[in-house]
Amino acid sequence: MSIALPTPILRTRPNGKIIEKLSIGKQNFSGVWNERIKNFVKFKINHENVRFEDEANDRAIEIRDFSLTGNLKELGSRVTGPMELNLKKISLGSINQAQVLIGHIRVFTDQTDMAFPSLGKQSGLLNFQNYGEFVLKAAINDIDSFADFGSATLEYRLEKIDTEILDQSFQFGYRGLDRKKIKKDSIDLLPQQVEIDLDLNSLPYRDLSLALQQKFRNQQLTAVELFNFVKSLSLLPSKMARFGTSLRISDLNMRNNFYDIEIDSNLRASDRSPLATTGTLDINAKGVNKAYEIIRRELKRDDLSSPYKNTLMSFSKQINLMNSFCDYNEKQETHLCEITLDENGVININNKSVGDFLSILLQ
Repeated sequence: MSIALPTPILRTRPNGKIIEKLSIGKQNFSGVWNERIKNFVKFKINHENVRFEDEANDRAIEIRDFSLTGNLKELGSRVTGPMELNLKKISLGSINQAQVLIGHIRVFTDQTDMAFPSLGKQSGLLNFQNYGEFVLKAAINDIDSFADFGSATLEYRLEKIDTEILDQSFQFGYRGLDRKKIKKDSIDLLPQQVEIDLDLNSLPYRDLSLALQQKFRNQQLTAVELFNFVKSLSLLPSKMARFGTSLRISDLNMRNNFYDIEIDSNLRASDRSPLATTGTLDINAKGVNKAYEIIRRELKRDDLSSPYKNTLMSFSKQINLMNSFCDYNEKQETHLCEITLDENGVININNKSVGDFLSILLQ
């Protein structure tokens, strides 16, 4: 089956004034329709010069090359297989001027035993019963805006263990952040490179999924619906403890020309703790004091703008807290911090209670 959309597609006010316009320069859409699930299972879409204009708000997005392919296999009312989306030479901004340019966005998904929504019906993305195993990978390259990015990547995995719980993992990172366009006369303290790896295991999803679906389906909840929604959320911590829900953050790295920070965390739900969780958080920060010296020099300048000065003071305060809480290895120029949360709800930092540090801060 081949399909072509009329172009342009206009949305107008009652007086005939155009408020939105979608135009497609060249289009090619072919696919295999499955009547049982009432959707395409195999498809290939190639469009060129796709442009959407929101004239009411003076916004526009243009995609020079748009492609979407899918090769799914039907298994009853569910499907298995990959899909891939590629967007190239993207511009975003006002109707007459682009403010953001993106070279390439690639999104790849692979789903196993997934309920595929029929066209025109609610997708049910919040209904995890629709998923078996799901993988999403995305990459963005060559971003040019107020800040330049070399690349950014994201990977998300979901695996339903049984009818009650699921495991999820999330990886994100970016490299090559360059804000020289807006930081010509100032130092940039934001991380130029970030990497994070997160695992959320044994999450009891069924009640939470139903509650979220109800909330997003009906923005105005009745008193009974609101009570049930709050009840579902309030019971979640005890269910998480019963199923052994855990959150693991590993390889969280933030790097700048001045510092290199690594964070590792392992938290587990607990119905014994008044904070509903126990676990550890380890911080290894190198070069922070060098950044502090540079910040202090910058604060002596007379020509600082208020936002820039407030940013410097905020970073300075955070470094002071780190110097108060963490052990410092002067030879390696490294701060080490081990934070633990026990079942009594007591937070310790390097074997000292937070109360000890609060008394120091209040002096």
